[in-house]
Amino acid sequence: MENKDCKIMVVDDSKFMRMLLESILKKEGYSVKSYESAIEAKNDIDNFKPDIILSDFMMPEMNGFEFCEIVKKHEKKDVKFILVTSITDVDNKVKCFEVGADDYITKPFNSQEVIARIATHLRIKILTDELQKALDKINKELEIVRKIQLSFVPEEFPKIENINFSAYYNIMNKTGGDYLDIISLDDDNVAIIVADVEGHGIYSTVFMAIIKTILNVGLRKIYSPGKSLNNLNNHILSLTTETKFATVFYGVINKKDKILNFANGGHPFPLLLNKKSGEVKELESKRGFPVGLFPSTDETYPEKQLLLEPGLRIFVFTDGIIEAKNKNRELFKEERLIELIKKTKDLSLEEAKNAIIEEVSNFSENNINDDITLLGFEVE
Repeated sequence: MENKDCKIMVVDDSKFMRMLLESILKKEGYSVKSYESAIEAKNDIDNFKPDIILSDFMMPEMNGFEFCEIVKKHEKKDVKFILVTSITDVDNKVKCFEVGADDYITKPFNSQEVIARIATHLRIKILTDELQKALDKINKELEIVRKIQLSFVPEEFPKIENINFSAYYNIMNKTGGDYLDIISLDDDNVAIIVADVEGHGIYSTVFMAIIKTILNVGLRKIYSPGKSLNNLNNHILSLTTETKFATVFYGVINKKDKILNFANGGHPFPLLLNKKSGEVKELESKRGFPVGLFPSTDETYPEKQLLLEPGLRIFVFTDGIIEAKNKNRELFKEERLIELIKKTKDLSLEEAKNAIIEEVSNFSENNINDDITLLGFEVE
């Protein structure tokens, strides 16, 4: 930004001071407009669009402190505001900054000081504007990443006779590390994957995408959950030297036999509700370590089986649910989730899922600081 492109608003009830400041600034090539009162200047901010405001402190109707506070809080936070004052006591100097002023100039002032301070704040504004443009560009790109990530979640679930699915998936910020997928391996087998990458940010999202690619491209014909986790783990280790890991629940439903084979890579145990008895228990298995840490074998991730009988409802989730915190920093915890699932046994699967998410949201007062994934499926 050149001087001629910089707009400066001069506000002072003294005509002499206005003329003096205008003369100093216009000689430097700045575009200057002066105002007799802060109210008049305030009403013209949107029209003039100043980059810098030089305002007197002592003015009738609205003083410089009040004007500065309005500008910084309600009008143009990015406008540089310099108070011009004859008051030199420390309390008022402190108050200048408390109301948001970027600087102050003490009367009587030297014209070179005014020019130097304006030039300094102009440079700061240029750098701030450039930084904001860069941040806006990054945010736009991150929003694209977010949309891509959300598109990873299946819009429709595979059709399995007498088995229904319902899912909730939400990433905390622009990017996240949770992963949810349901993959048709063949006509008879459907894979269910819920994963949670450690940490947040771009690399967590990239790591999640690596997991999705490996599972969808390289492992589609492996029907063993334990072998799939073993292969996934060793594939990841061969692709990256970065220390990153993910917990993974991997299950395969055989449509004909109505059997769920599953293995667990350090993930929270899913919860199994028997709708007839109202009992809720963990879908336990021997947990292997999360993927991405150490080399593994097929024995690292032992498998278990569950016969999918009518009346069973299973919830697979990431730890964003049980680690949600309230204002007292208390965790939601698995025990509270178990009791909640019991209460929802007479609701439809969709209603039960929504009730769980609503309860977690209410508990944390909508201040959830982690990604949340909840997948429910039940046998009719």
